[in-house]
Amino acid sequence: MKKINLCFPFVGDSVGGSHISSLILVKELAKSEIYHPLVFLHKTGVLSDYLDTNNIQYIVVNKEDVIVNDGPILKQIVKMIRAALSLYSVLLKHQVKIIHTNDIRMHYTWLIAAKVTGCKFVWHQRTADDSRRNSWYSFFSDAIITVSEHCKSSLPSLMSKHSAVVYDPFIFDSIDYERMAYRKATLEDVCPDENCFLVIYVGKFTKQKRPKLFLDIANIVKRESNKKVIFCMFGNSKVELDKDIKEYSKKLNIDDVLILKGVKQPIQPWINASDLLVAPAINEGLGRTLVEAQALNVAVVATNHGGHVEVIQHGVTGYLADDNPESFANYILSLINDEGKKDQIVKNAKAHANKEFSVVQHINKVLSIYDAVLK
Repeated sequence: MKKINLCFPFVGDSVGGSHISSLILVKELAKSEIYHPLVFLHKTGVLSDYLDTNNIQYIVVNKEDVIVNDGPILKQIVKMIRAALSLYSVLLKHQVKIIHTNDIRMHYTWLIAAKVTGCKFVWHQRTADDSRRNSWYSFFSDAIITVSEHCKSSLPSLMSKHSAVVYDPFIFDSIDYERMAYRKATLEDVCPDENCFLVIYVGKFTKQKRPKLFLDIANIVKRESNKKVIFCMFGNSKVELDKDIKEYSKKLNIDDVLILKGVKQPIQPWINASDLLVAPAINEGLGRTLVEAQALNVAVVATNHGGHVEVIQHGVTGYLADDNPESFANYILSLINDEGKKDQIVKNAKAHANKEFSVVQHINKVLSIYDAVLK
């Protein structure tokens, strides 16, 4: 029996949670007796480097000029048609039957191409978004997947009605990651005592991720804790944003306990080296780093908002803080001061993560969607 070709198109200029989740799916589909996954890149760059490192094959379609971004709707539709005409030959050449897109640019770029060639189109919505335009466009897809109930509920009613919630997959293994080596590399000269409590932030320095709230939290914890606490931030590579954070930390007088480590790939070893992850973001579709922390035996305190509430059972697998630094700080201090409580929460969280976010559960739900659209 000939396998059914399905493609996962990406721009290629970034690597984030959506890429990692999608590529876990690609690797699992490669084992399928029915489906054959193809990874398409519009251009080489950080994603192609990531694919090379992880031994995942890909095809560079060299169609960077047809990528559809946001903009006036008429101009956008014209570019979508142009993209369809350009991508038509690519889809026919590789005999693609299903297109599975995972970000807004790829939704827009490949949607009409799917209609022109008769491919089935799976729109994977990974962010909370009430855009009416997305609702109009997604009407022409054959299936819509969302990553959480929060994400689904944020969509326009027509789009939400036709969406299926499928939690992202996570690979839970027993790799040690040389925890103490990464911990030492994180602390460097700021805290020679490796027994200090390490609190981390993982995410871009954006308004939605709220890195300055993390610093406000650090300010309170530093002042109130009797134990040496170090705060480390991962996930930014722009000098001007680093400078802004450094200036704010100096203003708060916490620069002596703050470390900026920039972007790290893979991030899991660095999470594993910490004691606690703080997620101050709002309106997260789900919150991939929360699940990764839980799987790596790291406690989590997150904003009581968005997809976080589907990852954390308050007081059982972590804490959901109110939208102020005092609430976060109180929960962090309670975990610093009560090692037994922290250990129990970590144990509960790992069991919950293994149950709710397994690869097997994800692949089975996605396969059922593929089967349905092909009928």
